[in-house]
Amino acid sequence: MVETYPQPQNSPITQEILELEKQGINLHIFSLRLPNQQSSFAVVQQVQSPVIYVPSMLPSHVSEDEEELMGAHVDLLRHNSQGHFKALDIYLNRPEGKQLNELLQAGYVALQLQQQGVSHVHTICEHVPTATVELIHHICGATFSLTADQSDLHRIDPQILARRIAPATFIFTQTSDYRSYLREILMVPPPIYVAPKNKAIAFFESRVLAQRSSPQFSASSR
Repeated sequence: MVETYPQPQNSPITQEILELEKQGINLHIFSLRLPNQQSSFAVVQQVQSPVIYVPSMLPSHVSEDEEELMGAHVDLLRHNSQGHFKALDIYLNRPEGKQLNELLQAGYVALQLQQQGVSHVHTICEHVPTATVELIHHICGATFSLTADQSDLHRIDPQILARRIAPATFIFTQTSDYRSYLREILMVPPPIYVAPKNKAIAFFESRVLAQRSSPQFSASSR
């Protein structure tokens, strides 16, 4: 799950991707949105990981995108109807405003994860990524982790945020105050690591290597 890619070279996400590639970790970058214009960022040439732009019904409806999204859900229903219906139940009953695009994209990404052999998604604690990764997790069982900073944490209702991120394998945040806030809203919080930006890559890398013997991961972009 991804918001928009690419990003400027000095962005934390870009630096994390480059460092993980340097360490030999096999990444797949999923972007939920196309960039507003063709990127001239030099980093595009530096990043070696494949980028998958997920078909979207937003900001405008394109029939080809709709066909790809619906086709993914048909495939999922054939092979994993239980997980698909669980995610659908969560989608229909969650109290926040419902964006059909989130459910459709979640199914598409879940199918891609299965086809690419990707077992873990790392994303940012923002509205669209968290709404989508929650559904992906229930559709296909992929584990996920998050990076949460100050600007992200208080943009989402705490009860909604807690429900979305409760299944996370681990969470990074930047200060002990942010960690305390996450522990406060989560009944049974996952491991939460205080990782200042200059150390986040090392933390993420060590957790990845410790938890996966042959890791393949999805990187997320803001």
